[in-house]
Amino acid sequence: MKIDRRLNPAIGYGGALIVFPIIYLKYYNNITLYSTLLLVLWVSHFGKRIAENIWVHIHTEKTIEISMCIGMWIYYIGFGYWNAEALFQSMIEPNFMSTIATLLFIACSAGNGICHYMLRKLKLDNPNRRTYPRGFLFEYVSCPHYFCEIMMWFAFTLLTRTFAAATFFVATLIILSMWSKERHEKYKKMDGFPSSRKSLVPFLY
Repeated sequence: MKIDRRLNPAIGYGGALIVFPIIYLKYYNNITLYSTLLLVLWVSHFGKRIAENIWVHIHTEKTIEISMCIGMWIYYIGFGYWNAEALFQSMIEPNFMSTIATLLFIACSAGNGICHYMLRKLKLDNPNRRTYPRGFLFEYVSCPHYFCEIMMWFAFTLLTRTFAAATFFVATLIILSMWSKERHEKYKKMDGFPSSRKSLVPFLY
């Protein structure tokens, strides 16, 4: 059985988005202003991801087997539930790192969105050929959108200080490191690709 390809991430991201306020309400008597801020950051990120899926990302395949989607749904909804439970029952308060981590989360979320828009424009400008992106953070790494997402979840881990957030960060790091390496190898085969450009982390990897 196949479904529309845009529906796959919409369900995963939507589930991660919805489960957070549900658990927030479950622990409403424990809620602090700081935990409300963390709710806003989580929901705004996944709201952005849903919007990008509808209006930014260009999918070459229009449909996908539903059996290939279930893992993604479990991943995002499961991590969403675990992170929300760990966060909202803890009555967490900010520490000396919270302001910096909040700014890092917002900056990386914005950087991630800019890179997604640039990749969309690259596909629209080159409909009949594959080429590598240029400009902005793409001058330093092949997949800055992945780098921004990794750093964003690192910031979220600093903000929440939970094992659930740290596990989500590590899982994101592993998955996106593999994806960036694969894409970097494809870009390296293209004419004119700069040899100094790294795959994921500027100047390092």
